[in-house]
Amino acid sequence: MDGDTVIAATLDSGEDGRHPGHRLLDGHTLESRGTVDHPRGRAVDSSVRPLGDGTWLAYDAGRETLDRWALQAP
Repeated sequence: MDGDTVIAATLDSGEDGRHPGHRLLDGHTLESRGTVDHPRGRAVDSSVRPLGDGTWLAYDAGRETLDRWALQAP
């Protein structure tokens, strides 16, 4: 995503273990920083494309759209 954070797709997230998800990793150590929670009802595909500015693109199969995402400020 940027010089300090990596976004990685997972295939074992979700309550039933079958839905793809995303994890945030430290860009230097690859330690997990947590999971990305997309809004409920969004069918976000496991494929992501980081843009280098802290945002990423992900395909929503349910809506057939390519969406740009960013982390919410804490």
